[in-house]
Amino acid sequence: MTNPVEETDAPVSVSIVPGTEEGNPQRKTAMLKVLDRVSKSSFVGAWRVYIKKEVVLPGVSLALLFFTVLSFGTLMTATLQWEGIPTYVIGIG
Repeated sequence: MTNPVEETDAPVSVSIVPGTEEGNPQRKTAMLKVLDRVSKSSFVGAWRVYIKKEVVLPGVSLALLFFTVLSFGTLMTATLQWEGIPTYVIGIG
């Protein structure tokens, strides 16, 4: 036979932003004001619209692919040269 667990623990305030616990209401209200201001900005609204579209997954995937493989930045050209691809072929690309 098991004993039921007693619920005598007090609720704990958990926050991801340091200093915004229940003990510091001024900092909490300041952070809420900042978050409210950011959420009303135009770029946040544009991202909300974009995320609801069907093309969000292919669009983000293509952007991530471009930033890693398809850009001819210094890291990519150095890797291609290290692999032995001639400079004129990299230039044509």
